[in-house]
Amino acid sequence: MSQKSHNFILPESWGLRINQAGREECIALHEFGGLRTYYLIHVILDGWGDFMNDYGRWKLHRGNGFLITPHTKHRYRADHEKPWTYCWVGFDIPRDSPFENAGIHQGNPILSYGPEQLESIGSLVMKMIDLPRSLSLDQQIKVQEW
Repeated sequence: MSQKSHNFILPESWGLRINQAGREECIALHEFGGLRTYYLIHVILDGWGDFMNDYGRWKLHRGNGFLITPHTKHRYRADHEKPWTYCWVGFDIPRDSPFENAGIHQGNPILSYGPEQLESIGSLVMKMIDLPRSLSLDQQIKVQEW
C-alpha cells in the first residue's frame, strides 16, 4: 500500500477550508470507515471497491467517486482482485451543503468522472500534496498563520 497525504490550514474567509488531501494505492481488502466531522470526496483513479453507509452499498470503479458527509457512518473497502487507487480531499463548508442542490447526499453519494476529469483531479490533488514540501519552513508557518 502506497499513500501520500497532507493536512491543510486555510483562512476561514475563503469560505471553504481544505483539511486534507491524499492519494492511496490500496492493497486487497484494505478497509477504512467511521464518522467524520467534515466532508470528504474520494475519486477512484483505478481499480474497484465498495462504499457503504447507512443508506446503501455501492460497487465502484475507475471514474466513480463518493461523498462522505459529516456525521454519517461509512465504510469503504478495496476489491480483493483489483484493489482501487483513489485520491481524496477533505474540507469544511461554513454554510449549507451545495451538494444537496446537485442531488448528491447521504442516500445518493456517488459521483461520475470522465477520463480527462480524472487526469485533472489526480494532478490537482498531487499538487496539493506536494505544495507544502515546496515551501520553506517560514512560508509554511505563514500559510498556517494566514
